[in-house]
Amino acid sequence: MAYNSVSRVGGLLRIVAVLTFALATVIASSGSASAQAPSARQSPYVQAQKTAPTASNDAHSAATGVVPNATIDGCAFKWFCAYPSTNFGGTPIKMFDCGVDVFIPFVGNGSWINNQTSGTRARFKDANHNVIAVTPGAFSADTSQDWTPVFYVQAC
Repeated sequence: MAYNSVSRVGGLLRIVAVLTFALATVIASSGSASAQAPSARQSPYVQAQKTAPTASNDAHSAATGVVPNATIDGCAFKWFCAYPSTNFGGTPIKMFDCGVDVFIPFVGNGSWINNQTSGTRARFKDANHNVIAVTPGAFSADTSQDWTPVFYVQAC
């Protein structure tokens, strides 16, 4: 019984620490962001985003659904980001516009962050633009996504 209480308190402290760090990131980055040019891997529909310091990966597991308006692992608030490597590694494809199918060139395991407004869901589509999966509502993330069957992502 004592172990469960300690475990719960430790979990709550971790969530508080992640949220505090995310809030500090937002405060520190206001007014100091710069535009980032799209990479060669991005579709022409992917917009450049403002860059800012990022919160740790702990935000993904500890605070699903309650991350404040913060940049998380390079994925700004109101964006959906697809990463070529697991655990948010590599240069992500960043999506903002609703109703636009963005080509995903990745094969094998990668990851994603849905850092859009609360409850917004991204749609994963096959080569024929048919929906094959829908993410949980924002904020949500997956550290290991098989991109092989996914050809397009519609952020919202």
